[in-house]
Amino acid sequence: MGGREASSSQGGGFGGGFGGGFGAPTSPRSLAAAGLGVYGGKFLNDGASFVSSNYAKYFSTASMRAYFDVTESYVFHKMRLVLCPFLHKGSWARLPESVAGGTAYKPPRNDINAPDLYIPLMAFWTYVLTASIREVFSSKSGSFTPEALATHAWWSGLLWAGESAFIWVALRSTSSANHIVSAPILDVAAYVGYTFTYGSMTLMSKMFNKTYVFWFFLIWSALCNAVFMAKTLKRIIFSEARHSGYSQSMSQNYVLLAVVVAQPFIHFWLCRTP
Repeated sequence: MGGREASSSQGGGFGGGFGGGFGAPTSPRSLAAAGLGVYGGKFLNDGASFVSSNYAKYFSTASMRAYFDVTESYVFHKMRLVLCPFLHKGSWARLPESVAGGTAYKPPRNDINAPDLYIPLMAFWTYVLTASIREVFSSKSGSFTPEALATHAWWSGLLWAGESAFIWVALRSTSSANHIVSAPILDVAAYVGYTFTYGSMTLMSKMFNKTYVFWFFLIWSALCNAVFMAKTLKRIIFSEARHSGYSQSMSQNYVLLAVVVAQPFIHFWLCRTP
């Protein structure tokens, strides 16, 4: 990132699998296979292939390809962190590693706090498809149109880009004359992109046709996303302060407050589909 984040006492990774007992499956692939048979593993493989063939190929440098350097274990643990950040007891700081010419950060496969674009992109298209399907069932014609899909993708992508740009500029605005507080724009886009994970989940809750179920998921999603974004931005700002010897300013507090307050409105807009 633009500034160096504090080192963490976490291990170099978070495990290639997750302990399981009573003979239960212990990885997302085995869980999918157990629940859906051969189609579960095929779904995961197809998802990885889709992202690899349609997005990763456009990232020619190693630093950009690192955003897709994920494993099953990372995806499982990251989804758990995003959907319930209150359970994360470890540090929120990224793990540094020594490389030729300096220090870099470990890729997502080795650090749960690293940003990735695999989950945000998959969540984005899941949200777009879910919103389009909801519109089909709620419309009088009951038919699907490509225009509806394009409309949801356009406005959702615009929201993603707009919020990412706002946060990136807001971070830069908190800089002092001697120090710049910033983060790579793709890092910020990844953090903002996790919003579609919540949006997809909340939109799917409408299938229950129970108002209280929808409002429960909406409030929970907005709260979790606010906590996740606040923790992430505090990690960027506070680590900059520790390494540079300056204290947190009021402008940085305002940035955090603005991001937190904006989350309920963003989620309500994403889930406005009937």
